[in-house]
Amino acid sequence: MERFLGTDIDGYIEQGYIANHVFPYLQIKLMETVDAFGGFAVLGAGEQYYRVDANKAQLSRNDIYLEFDEDKAIPLQWIEKNAAAHEPYFMYSAPELCLAYLRIPLIDFVLDHPDILRHRNSSFTLKRLVFQSVWREHISRPKYHGFEKIETETAAVKKDLIEKFPEQLQSYRIHIPEFYAQLSAK
Repeated sequence: MERFLGTDIDGYIEQGYIANHVFPYLQIKLMETVDAFGGFAVLGAGEQYYRVDANKAQLSRNDIYLEFDEDKAIPLQWIEKNAAAHEPYFMYSAPELCLAYLRIPLIDFVLDHPDILRHRNSSFTLKRLVFQSVWREHISRPKYHGFEKIETETAAVKKDLIEKFPEQLQSYRIHIPEFYAQLSAK
């Protein structure tokens, strides 16, 4: 882990992969490792977290958007640069999968009632409700990401990355009607 948090991340930065947290570099490391064995990595990331401008008085479906940090592109850039085949964002891996999620009745209801999304954490609550509505036998538990045992080590590196790249990274948005239109295009 020490090598990854030091030498490996520094090497990725030298190659032009800029992120202000550790996870995109970990995605690259995982894909590199799987690639070395001739495998195909499928990483379970890419949930649709909906956002709105909470300060806007009147909200409509047209105001709902998905927001992506610029560093989400890092694993995709690595795949392209290395002519590799992996799936770093499984939940966005196919238009049919994205569209199916949008068509879940609970999601459709929220998209028609965007005031539900005014609080920044509403998307996380919505995700939990959707999972419970689809997988009723699923027992609710705290969400684990699998990296709890290394959080202390990664926290210092994340702090350094934020200081190194404070304003270089931006986010971009795609509004739901545009996203829906792209997914529904024939």
